[in-house]
Amino acid sequence: MMLYLICLVPLLLFVFACSRVGKKVTLWRVGSFIPFIIYSILCYLVQFDTYKVAQWLICLFILLSAKEITDNSISNKFIIGSGLFCFVGILVQMLLPNLYYGFALFFFSNSDQIESWFSNEIGYAGFTYQLGVTAVILILSFFFIISNHKKCNLGKILLLVIIFVALFLTGKRSFAAMAVTIPLMISSFKKGNIIKLSFFLLFLGIIGYCLFSFFVQNIDIFIDVPVVNRFAKSYIGSQMGEDISTGRFDLYEIAYKAFSQSPIFGIGAGLFKEVTHAYTDVHNAYLQVLCEQGIIGLILFIFPLLNILIDSIQQLRIASIRVMPYIECSVYLQIFYILYSFTGNTLVDVGCFGFYSISLALYIKSKTIIRYENNSKR
Repeated sequence: MMLYLICLVPLLLFVFACSRVGKKVTLWRVGSFIPFIIYSILCYLVQFDTYKVAQWLICLFILLSAKEITDNSISNKFIIGSGLFCFVGILVQMLLPNLYYGFALFFFSNSDQIESWFSNEIGYAGFTYQLGVTAVILILSFFFIISNHKKCNLGKILLLVIIFVALFLTGKRSFAAMAVTIPLMISSFKKGNIIKLSFFLLFLGIIGYCLFSFFVQNIDIFIDVPVVNRFAKSYIGSQMGEDISTGRFDLYEIAYKAFSQSPIFGIGAGLFKEVTHAYTDVHNAYLQVLCEQGIIGLILFIFPLLNILIDSIQQLRIASIRVMPYIECSVYLQIFYILYSFTGNTLVDVGCFGFYSISLALYIKSKTIIRYENNSKR
């Protein structure tokens, strides 16, 4: 009970801070996430889950403090360096397994699971505890490199190739696909690029078709290549009628049945596994929210996601050179989070929501610069 009361203190302080800030509170589109976060906090307060309450309170404080952004540069070195760190970890696990299992694996509490992923050729986690965590760091680095529109040189191309290969080695098929498709989507959003993009997509489609045909014809060879063996197994499995979703479709069916029990308010935040006795979470954030927090929770979750994305795309079309790196990288991360939420536990793993918070910070920064530029013209 004491922990329960302690958690109320920062929540009350947050409400007080918002009332003091008034109209100067952070941009309203970003602030539109606050109802969903507060709703989640209340759900966990009812369950006396102080750990989850603390996690979501941190998200609240991040949103409140985001309005204070004053720095005029993106810190690329740490993010890109983190991607290279993950790549080195994958190389050590793949090329020096004795060294990796003798020293690095000791630091992870889920060492058996990491070893299972490796022995079953699912993917390489490297120096993190989870394939998904490694892939998230890598794709974040990938998008930051792409959104940097300085002169393209050999070093930048080499970095992109390294990060992309590392994504394949994690075995996260959807991440590798999004690393290609999302930049193409953003190119289509930019004003004046429709004709150029059409020819580029046609050329890319021809190249892609040729590569896919070559891949299928030599599938027996590629199934033994570490970089693409999981893709080869997925293709063979799909041709044999196997479930290549790794059990996700069964989870979706269970989640929908649970949702039908309490469609308005859901079965309770974080209670999917407890109520349904499923072995894992839904692996679909939208179904997870719908199941656990009902229609109300889903509306509160989806509205700010789409609202911010639509406004970001509109800003992307008219952005100045100074704003472009911020808003473009923000759109990269937003689209990735929205798409990944269809197959990942992006709300159960609150670190994923922290990843999305980076896109919100970049969005706020771009809007701040735009306001400054507009005021300077007056």
